Amino acid sequence: MMMLRSAILLLIIVSQCDGQSADTLLTNALIYDGVAIEPVKGDVAIKDGKIIAIGESLPHAAKLEIDCTGKVLCPGFIDLHNHSDRQIISGATRANVNYLLQGCTTVVTGNCGSGPVDVAKYYKQIDSAGAGTNIAHLLPQGGLRLEVLGSERRKPTAAELTKMLELANKAMHDGAWGMSTGLIYVPSSYADTEELVAIAKVVSKHHGIYASHIRGEGGGLLDSVQEAMDIGKEANLPVHISHFKSSGQSNWGLVRVAVKVIEEARKKGQIVTADQYPYRASSTSL
Repeated sequence: MMMLRSAILLLIIVSQCDGQSADTLLTNALIYDGVAIEPVKGDVAIKDGKIIAIGESLPHAAKLEIDCTGKVLCPGFIDLHNHSDRQIISGATRANVNYLLQGCTTVVTGNCGSGPVDVAKYYKQIDSAGAGTNIAHLLPQGGLRLEVLGSERRKPTAAELTKMLELANKAMHDGAWGMSTGLIYVPSSYADTEELVAIAKVVSKHHGIYASHIRGEGGGLLDSVQEAMDIGKEANLPVHISHFKSSGQSNWGLVRVAVKVIEEARKKGQIVTADQYPYRASSTSL
């Protein structure tokens, strides 16, 4: 019965679209919608930058019709760990063509605790000349600490912590999607867990996430993963572990233990995710 209702609904939608015009009609594509496991073959009609119909043999008249036979059509990919903060506001690279050619239509900046802290100013710079992809920015905790404490290796005073919390609140209000840390880098690494929890609680009030380049990816991997999850639990926000790995040949295999720790936390209801690159190498700056 459910399948019959779905078929009738699809028929009604397509029927209502009969005779409509579209700017672009993509035909005969292998469509992955991001939800269903198996693709379907069909057409997609686009008007004013929005999808207006999906189905087989759509009747829309279009200014541009593209035969997608043998090609995959899917939602744009999201590069959730990106460091194009400066490039996306540069005239020479703001088009982000290298990402578009790989199917990425959204990139997340502000990762590893580094990037612009003034989110409103950053978005305004992007919007003033446009960008080739969508941008979702994270408040960089390292940049936040640098702005208030400089590179001093110490706890913040009560006034300094208050200032960081105020800036974090402003960043989230201005459209940051969460906060990132780079806990192997200065000055991000100078923050203890208590300080990170305090800022994360502000982020949580705005329904943001906590994305972390954790404090150790070698022999200290398990403790570092636990710290990230503790921060998420204390501040009540989702946790994402960046470039999840166990560095150093002597630590290979440790990541499997860390996976089990994460899986146990997820079974108890905590939201914890991770990303991983598919090669045995890394790149960073000192």
